[in-house]
Amino acid sequence: MKEKADHLEGLKVTVSKFEENKERLYMRYEQLRKKEKTMISDHERFCTKKLAQLEESLKKKKRADKTFSILRKTLGSFLENEASDEEFPHLMSERLTPLHLTLKKKGLKTL
Repeated sequence: MKEKADHLEGLKVTVSKFEENKERLYMRYEQLRKKEKTMISDHERFCTKKLAQLEESLKKKKRADKTFSILRKTLGSFLENEASDEEFPHLMSERLTPLHLTLKKKGLKTL
């Protein structure tokens, strides 16, 4: 009978240790799961923010490219035409440039 009691006590101790280890492992698992969820959430926020910044940067670049294209076309057409007399009939009589007109209005002499 004593052997049975000792054997039964040994089994109880083994089962108790198993349950303690199981509980400890489960708690560790829960901690790691929470930590992983937090890391994923942080990473998602970072990626969302970075994506928004990149989209804004792309929009700005497209606007700048469009503005540059318009400026280039405007300058190109201006330089090709070189401001003919037909485009500026009010300058034909005196052959004045816009700078000369500005100086003349301010009462300054031109060369």
